[in-house]
Amino acid sequence: MKLLATLLFLFVQATGLGLLLAVGALVTIALFGADQALAFLRFLVDNWILQAILGAWIAYRFQTASAQSERQLANLEAAYLRKTDAAKGLHTLIQRRIYATRRYLAVIRAEPTKIDAERELYRAIVSEWNSEAPTHQVALIIEFGFSDGTDLDHTVFPVFADIDRLMRAERLSVQSGKSANRVAAAAIESRLAKLSIYANNLSRKLIARTNRDREFLNGAIPIKHENQRYLSHFQIIKSLVKLAE
Repeated sequence: MKLLATLLFLFVQATGLGLLLAVGALVTIALFGADQALAFLRFLVDNWILQAILGAWIAYRFQTASAQSERQLANLEAAYLRKTDAAKGLHTLIQRRIYATRRYLAVIRAEPTKIDAERELYRAIVSEWNSEAPTHQVALIIEFGFSDGTDLDHTVFPVFADIDRLMRAERLSVQSGKSANRVAAAAIESRLAKLSIYANNLSRKLIARTNRDREFLNGAIPIKHENQRYLSHFQIIKSLVKLAE
């Protein structure tokens, strides 16, 4: 019964019948009195005039409201794509820097003669990070909320800065003729592992938060009043018919 009541309410609200009938009744009663208004209503019903008027009005409202629903779904599709791109883009950027750091660290520890060449590749990835990370952070704030974006200031950016400091110290030590420092390498790898786990968890969390948009786009929209702007009239009518079967 609750679902039926919700569907009927959405149907009446979507077609504008509630306001139309209420205004029409009040005006008629005010002008002619209740008895005359009821007599006039019986005349319209008996001659199918009222049904024709309501039918034409419903058809008009269906066309305009359906167009609005299509625009809402188009906006939802665009938002879904933006959110997906923001989540995947940041994840890819973090993992690219982690991979480059591990390569560079491996060269510093095992192939000192190749440090300069690998360092250039690493610096290119760092430059890419410095250029693109702020853009991805802003996208996160816009699409998912302030806390998700600013969280990077405490969980990612300072850790990469710390890793850079440790990497530089290890490179200079090795280039001065000293052996690779296992403790320093372990500290760097520990930070990289934690960053990778964080990036994977963040990506899963953000992608999961886009599932609601995806379900709406696939038509699996719960019949609730707060979802009215996403519900097409066909969905409402189909649900009403299904309940009547």
